[in-house]
Amino acid sequence: MGIHKRPIQSLVGMVVLVMTLGMLLAACGGDEPAPPAAPPTATPVPAAEPTATPVPAAKPTPTPKKAAAPAKPAAPAKPAATPTPSFDAAGYFGGKTIRFTVGFSPGGGFDAFSRILAIHVPKFVPGNPRAVVTNLPGAASLLTARATAGRAPGNGLDIGVFTQGLLIQSLLGVEFEGFKPTEFVFVGLPDNTPPRGVICIRTDSANSLDAFLKSSRPFRLGESQPGSSPAPHEEWLGLAGLPIKMIYGYQGTADVRVAFERGEIEVTTRCDDSALKTYPNWADPSVVTPLFHHTQLPSEWVVQGQAKGLYPWFKPLKEVVDATPTMMKALELETSLAGSRVYALPPGTPPHIANVIRTAFADAVESDGFKGDMKKRGYTTGLLTGSELQKRVGSFADSPPEVISMIRKMYQIK
Repeated sequence: MGIHKRPIQSLVGMVVLVMTLGMLLAACGGDEPAPPAAPPTATPVPAAEPTATPVPAAKPTPTPKKAAAPAKPAAPAKPAATPTPSFDAAGYFGGKTIRFTVGFSPGGGFDAFSRILAIHVPKFVPGNPRAVVTNLPGAASLLTARATAGRAPGNGLDIGVFTQGLLIQSLLGVEFEGFKPTEFVFVGLPDNTPPRGVICIRTDSANSLDAFLKSSRPFRLGESQPGSSPAPHEEWLGLAGLPIKMIYGYQGTADVRVAFERGEIEVTTRCDDSALKTYPNWADPSVVTPLFHHTQLPSEWVVQGQAKGLYPWFKPLKEVVDATPTMMKALELETSLAGSRVYALPPGTPPHIANVIRTAFADAVESDGFKGDMKKRGYTTGLLTGSELQKRVGSFADSPPEVISMIRKMYQIK
């Protein structure tokens, strides 16, 4: 018995050892999952980067281009911005006074437009403010333009009235201290319309278009200052070869008409329908001879005269002169800002306040009341809105160089 004791003990030990190893293996590997059907690649689709629309596991992985497409709906909507509180226009303008500052003397066309607008514009401004008109003549309305610019930032209560010529001169490179046209907040032009106009000469100087064209000397035509409307158009006539000599230094429409009436100047474009309210004798062929119309339409008093057999030579400007295409393009471009009376708010006027004034101005100019009052005085009206004027001023300089050069000559810019 003693001989077999050690082998049996060895066998038992081996059994115990095998059982112990089995238990250890079971403890270490019993919870391990089955291996995946396909081993992971080096660039698996990470679960942490889902697209806006998750791709189902049963479908093939989409290309990066398709995965990016659902990102469009994620763009934030515009209304998400914090809403601006509504503007109480009636509360702001109620009980206040709007001041029109006119760049020319009382009695002329600029003054007349503004005084009638001062009656009608407040009717369309919430709160029904008052309106007054003051005059600050000088330097072809540049003093008023500077004064308006000097009131920046604007508060909607100051409206400057100056000539369109200042805008174009500045856009053509002329530097006026204290005046930069692109900085103003424009209210609009109330006389942007197919105008009825005429060029007249005193009959004691020439009694027909033929006598005018064949003159051996130039005829005097008076205006306030180069660049002040309608002086550029009149300069254009001289450039086109017509016998005209410009005389500057007058204060405005009323002053020019007085000079023409007394014979100080011989030719004028200020003999439109409104002039006959003050000078009805100009419709007498023995006093004034109409030559041609430089505007889209002739004046009514000339049309009425032609109906009676008078002025058989009267015709449009383009049939009188032989102008080059560049000259005609320059005249058209200058006319794109047609309307001599610019109404503007000071730079920096807040948009919500400016919009109220612009809207009221537009409503007033297009109202039957304003049109009726202007018609009684012989003035024609037509609206170029402030926003459209702002746009045209901004794009003026994009014209061909040769056309800009011709306009510079019309404004006597060296």
